[in-house]
Amino acid sequence: MQKKVDAVLDQYLAAGLIQHSTSPWASRLVVIPKEDGSVRITVSYKRLNALVDLDGQPLHRVDVILDSLYTGKVFSIFDLNSAFHQIVCDEDTVPLTAFCTPTQLFEWLRMPQGANASPSWFVKVINRVVHGLERVLAYLDDVICFDEEPLGHVLNLIEFFKRLRQYNLKLSPGKARVGATHANFLGHTISPAGVSPDGVKVRALTHMPPPTNVKQLRSLLGGLSYYRKFLKNLATKVRPLNSLLKQGVPLKYTPGMVNVVKTL
Repeated sequence: MQKKVDAVLDQYLAAGLIQHSTSPWASRLVVIPKEDGSVRITVSYKRLNALVDLDGQPLHRVDVILDSLYTGKVFSIFDLNSAFHQIVCDEDTVPLTAFCTPTQLFEWLRMPQGANASPSWFVKVINRVVHGLERVLAYLDDVICFDEEPLGHVLNLIEFFKRLRQYNLKLSPGKARVGATHANFLGHTISPAGVSPDGVKVRALTHMPPPTNVKQLRSLLGGLSYYRKFLKNLATKVRPLNSLLKQGVPLKYTPGMVNVVKTL
């Protein structure tokens, strides 16, 4: 495992994402095994996050973004490549990002995942990129361009690409879908007919076994809430399940609650 971690850190060093550090700060490295046998590394900034005051930069609401797409007939979907790592850290901030391995101390030169200020800063950047582009919308590193006709869409894409070059941001080519009449965006299928829940996501929810613990119940309720626009009277229907989330309440189903899960 350590060899895999060292290999990732060597890649980050070579890419200029991190550097060796002498900072008095040292957050804990977290290693997450991936299905393909490789590892993903992140950092637990729990202590640092407790000391950082957020500026409250809001994320765009998903429902507002989706409601804006109903006039679209042609769509292009993009994902920014390693989005946070494209943002250069302020020089004074770099020592605060330091993290330790069993033998070494590193610090980030690019914006790290795990710091609670990172999403807010990235939202600021991407909002500047798409500002003034009427038919380009972004939710963190997911971007959609849309238009009513192909020529206007191409012109819109050109302006978007100019902005990316201006801010020195790069897209993930393998995740791009350009000039499509149907596309998946933020867990929804977008088409000239409108917006509907992504079938793959819906099947995952409908085939989810009844939850047996609070974590599973939260996951189910979170998935249902995300599609609440399409589920009539959802808040009323899940009220018995929400009561199970209260502290000190044992996760014990009544027959009625079981029926609620099956119905939903």
